[in-house]
Amino acid sequence: MAAFARPRWWGVLAAAVIVAVSLQATPATFEARLVEADEVRNTDPARFRELLASLQADRATAMPSQIERVDYLDAHAEAYAGDFDEAIRKAIRLHESATDPGVRFRAASLIVNSAAGNRDFATGFRYLNVLTQSAAGIEDRALRHQGLGTATTLLNQAGQYEDGLRYAQALLDDHPELPRRCAAGYLKLEAQAELTPDAVGDAAIVALIDECERSSNPLVTGLARFQRARLMARRGDDAGARALLLSDAPAADATGYPRLIVEVQALLAQVNLRLADLDAAATHAERAVEAGKGARFSVPVVESLQVLADVARQRGDNPEALHRMADFAEAQRGYLDEVRSRELAVQLARHQTLQQAQSLELLERQNQLLRLQQDVGEQRQTIFLLALALLAGLLGFVVYWALRVKRLQLSFQRLAETDGLTGLANRAHFTAQCEQRLAKANAAGRTLAVVLFDLDHFKQVNDRHGHPAGDAVLRAVGEAVRNALRPGMQAGRMGGEEFGLVFEADDLPAALAGVEACRAGIAALSVPIDATILAITASFGMARSHARRREFKALLIAADAALYAAKAGGRNRVCLAPESDAAPTPATMTSLLNTSPQGPTHG
Repeated sequence: MAAFARPRWWGVLAAAVIVAVSLQATPATFEARLVEADEVRNTDPARFRELLASLQADRATAMPSQIERVDYLDAHAEAYAGDFDEAIRKAIRLHESATDPGVRFRAASLIVNSAAGNRDFATGFRYLNVLTQSAAGIEDRALRHQGLGTATTLLNQAGQYEDGLRYAQALLDDHPELPRRCAAGYLKLEAQAELTPDAVGDAAIVALIDECERSSNPLVTGLARFQRARLMARRGDDAGARALLLSDAPAADATGYPRLIVEVQALLAQVNLRLADLDAAATHAERAVEAGKGARFSVPVVESLQVLADVARQRGDNPEALHRMADFAEAQRGYLDEVRSRELAVQLARHQTLQQAQSLELLERQNQLLRLQQDVGEQRQTIFLLALALLAGLLGFVVYWALRVKRLQLSFQRLAETDGLTGLANRAHFTAQCEQRLAKANAAGRTLAVVLFDLDHFKQVNDRHGHPAGDAVLRAVGEAVRNALRPGMQAGRMGGEEFGLVFEADDLPAALAGVEACRAGIAALSVPIDATILAITASFGMARSHARRREFKALLIAADAALYAAKAGGRNRVCLAPESDAAPTPATMTSLLNTSPQGPTHG
């Protein structure tokens, strides 16, 4: 018998070890890791990834409610890494399948936050409505604070800073815990920096940064430091902003958060450009563009592309400048399209919210009416008042949408005033502006200049290279003219290859210099068409108003005659119409150019 006692003892011991090991992988230990992962998801990215990997490996041992929380953390990891599309996809799937109201609320919050990062405002505002409607049923105060902070993030990203400031202040007034107070303080700072940047004191920002450092939240600390540097740069302290950004850049990179990295690098590029450090400006701009690949049409990426174009232009590398300017123009168009989509999403969300509220109100009023009809004799006055209130509500609805339609009409009017190819004013709008400015100048005793110019030998471009090449030239000329315009100057496309300028010209040498800057900007263009580089020049004719030339038509005729004189004088030059009623001829014109008809030589 003794011979069998030992094996039984070891069997019992082995069973105990197996049970102990099993308990280690049971939901108790799983829950501890789950709670820790949730606590460090924004403060310790490396530890969070380690914990999430272990949770995913052991998910077979977890309960369904725990798996839902793991799936939330998995979606959060995608958002933190900058893959907002994947984060939204996983969070929507979780929101639709989760049984825990808290998990559903957190999933909706993550969708809203990721949509803000991905500039998907249609999705963001759709789930913002879901978030706000379900907040009342959430008993966890910290979880409600998370939803309120997420709503503030979306509103700030959508440019709705007044609403964002209101949400952030409401969150702060509810006395959240330190980490959430830090995040709410930053969101309030972000909104204030856009609404009233001059009113944001540096001491308040430093106090916020200290609070965020105490909360061990490197991400929000980095964002607050960036806002401080951004406000310093806005106030003209580029050197101070650069020093602060360079000291904070390693910590921003360590967070691994693409938005913060792009913002820091883009601002470094801009301040270095203004400080004439072209190499540093180009380096940081390239880093910003690389880090912002997932959000190519965001403001910091667009600004970085412009920095690269400006650096190339200042270095005299015209082909590179043109290439960079094309990238910038494409990104800027994408950003403007995104702004329009964002505004549409905001208006659509507000309309849906209003429509839902009015539908609920209407349904409630209908129910009240049905109840009141059971006792018409006693409640007739109440029915009358309810009907009157309903009529007032409908009238308010009609007035609201009438105002909204008016704003849309104004937006369409702006589109109708712009030449779609060059981005300059079209002929009708430019002509109207000239006539208005001439009337004001005449009334004030000021001198107005009208300039007509067209591209030299432009027909040859279309004939030899085709109309797409001609369009490319016109786009490049439009960009060059916008870059060369001085304050007070307006430009427009009169049609074909003919353009116009209008501005006050009391100071004749300054006026001629402004026109010459436009001519030089066009002459500096090199437009690549297939294997050919096209050099572009233009001839300018300028006329100023005076006692006998107070009508726009007379100014236009004089400017046109001066333009023909510039053509006759060899092209690529600026000619001024004589300040008299004599018929203009090349001999009576004043030319700015003292060089050959090919224009000045550029270094």
